[in-house]
Amino acid sequence: MRIALLNHDDIVDSGIAAILSRDAVDIELVALRSKSHQAVDLVLVDPANRPDDEPARLTRLLADPQVRRVAVLTGSFEPWTAGAFFARGYAGYVSTALPRGDLLEALLAIHGGRRVIAPDDVRAEDWPGQGFGLTERESDVLTLIAAGLSNHEIAARCHLSINSVKSYIRGAYRVIDVDSRTRAVLWAMTHGLHAPIGSRLDAQPG
Repeated sequence: MRIALLNHDDIVDSGIAAILSRDAVDIELVALRSKSHQAVDLVLVDPANRPDDEPARLTRLLADPQVRRVAVLTGSFEPWTAGAFFARGYAGYVSTALPRGDLLEALLAIHGGRRVIAPDDVRAEDWPGQGFGLTERESDVLTLIAAGLSNHEIAARCHLSINSVKSYIRGAYRVIDVDSRTRAVLWAMTHGLHAPIGSRLDAQPG
């Protein structure tokens, strides 16, 4: 298995290299663009470094025939954002704080085709954003805002009055500490509130 690190701090690069050389003789750490031009099984990226360049960088990696899988390895681990990374094409979402045995296990699982969040011992939420204090309706409304719906469209989808929609929006903005729709969309997209809307929102009255 051939692994490349991209956009990590020197400390992370050195730490991963030490772990692999000591505990994983069957995993080779390589440069992404080596002279041999051999395929790289897994590229590990930290999107928290140079985030403005992340979308273009990911697009290039996913289109590269020499790259088999791309995963996130980050010290800025926020498990509730994993869904957003998976939706964009990453094959795993892994914390640099993992013990070395768990880290190697996670990398091998990603290489084997599994979608991995590690560590995964995070309290499950009944709806996205619950852990931040959003009510179920506030989460629904933010999800629909992130999907590009207007207030009137949200009211129709959720069977709410326009005044109720505005009230939920105000409440959600207070909880996530934003003051504009643009910032609310950004927050929703980076905290997993952008999945396709299920029948619950379409069928249940407010």
